[in-house]
Amino acid sequence: MIRRSRKLAAAAITGAVAASLLFAAPAMAEGSRSSSIPAPGWTVGTRSSTWADSNGDSAATRVRLTSIQLYVPNTPISWTNISSTQLQLLKDVWGTGWVSQGNRTAAPGANQDWGDVAAGTYRFQYNGGTPAGQSFKGSGSGVWIIAGGANISW
Repeated sequence: MIRRSRKLAAAAITGAVAASLLFAAPAMAEGSRSSSIPAPGWTVGTRSSTWADSNGDSAATRVRLTSIQLYVPNTPISWTNISSTQLQLLKDVWGTGWVSQGNRTAAPGANQDWGDVAAGTYRFQYNGGTPAGQSFKGSGSGVWIIAGGANISW
């Protein structure tokens, strides 16, 4: 009788462990934030607010901009769709300031991905964009972008 009780208890524990593994939540990013870039928008060189990555996981740092439009005053380019944007990831390094972690270029809705970065305080900077179907490369203080969605995960 005791032997049967031990077998039932062992089976119950095994079943509970298996169920918890089966229904466990998938690995998630350490943090995320969703926002937008409303009008009047950002010019080249504009930086996002900061976030802290404690590198407590193996999730990549990603930025995804959606519904992006670009405006260039005194040109035929007036709130046009954009085919790509370039963002730069910056890390706050004590004693040095904001240090580039590299640039990424992506189409609207695609992730600009820097991989799993070291612990630290980060922000991204808008470095330009290309209007859809045109060869103009966004630069200078007169170029503005707006984005319906700005999603960051780290």
